Amino acid sequence: MNLGGLSSFSTDEKNVHLVGRNRIVTALIADNDVESRHLLSLGLQLGEEFENRYVKELQGQVNEISIVDNFSSTVESILSSEEIPFLVQAVDFIKKEFGGDLSVNSVVQNREGERNKIDVISDRGDKNPRSFRDRVIKRTLKGFSEDVIFFKIIDGIGGKNEVIEFIESMQTYGTKHAADDDGHFPYFPAKAVIIARGFSPTLNEVLGKYPTRSGKAYIGGTHIINHPYQFSPASMKCFIEIWKWEETAPYPELYFS
Repeated sequence: MNLGGLSSFSTDEKNVHLVGRNRIVTALIADNDVESRHLLSLGLQLGEEFENRYVKELQGQVNEISIVDNFSSTVESILSSEEIPFLVQAVDFIKKEFGGDLSVNSVVQNREGERNKIDVISDRGDKNPRSFRDRVIKRTLKGFSEDVIFFKIIDGIGGKNEVIEFIESMQTYGTKHAADDDGHFPYFPAKAVIIARGFSPTLNEVLGKYPTRSGKAYIGGTHIINHPYQFSPASMKCFIEIWKWEETAPYPELYFS
């Protein structure tokens, strides 16, 4: 099961839903008519709360379940909530708009050894390059071989610094060869996507600095090959998309690309 994903199976009377996170899996048993999006929300909240409280305490003490005795009150509080967090709404949209195998709140290590939490990662499998040059790049450079998208979800106004920092951070991911991984996230994202309720007016002043290909803004991945390759093919680019999701709207609208 994918981290942060939702899988399920049925018994004679109930559905069993499994929501995975970095270190634990939350099992939810529900009636058949309960919406899967609501179950994903509950599973993510329960799993995150449990990890934050107990994972360090439980390391090496797998039989000491008394440590988590007081977690039942937290479970009751979360289960009684009807609100679906913005992150879960965004995940539902990402499934429909982008597809792929989704991981939520995953922690990945960049080339500098820093461990960063990525709100959502979509892994759409091997790239399917059309040009001969792109096919050669896929075979020889691991960092450009997978169609991976990084998402930043902001339940509020996306500030200029916050958005630009996320975009620029894409150049800290990806390795040249498989042997170079050393625990680092090996792929250069094919897209960096930001979804927020709105954006600072000053953001537009800096978005224009990014180069474009066929009218779509991107940040280059030449850091992987240590060469300022000005005319790099599409497979060596991370395209930028920014979506604005207003409070009353059912889905976001594309704000910048």
